[in-house]
Amino acid sequence: PVQRLIHAVLYVRDVDKSVAFYSEALGFRVKVSMPGRAAFLQAEGSTNDHDLGLRKAARPGMET
Repeated sequence: PVQRLIHAVLYVRDVDKSVAFYSEALGFRVKVSMPGRAAFLQAEGSTNDHDLGLRKAARPGMET
């Protein structure tokens, strides 16, 4: 599992599916969730408030 990421923000098509992937596949924990809009996750071994931000892409083509 990822131990620490420092900070990254990804703009995604589906926040809830992305949260499921990063949680199940890479061991991230959800720290703050705004269902369908954004989520902030913490890596398993991290002491950071959060390491990964997932935000809903504002328009098609912005997804990463």
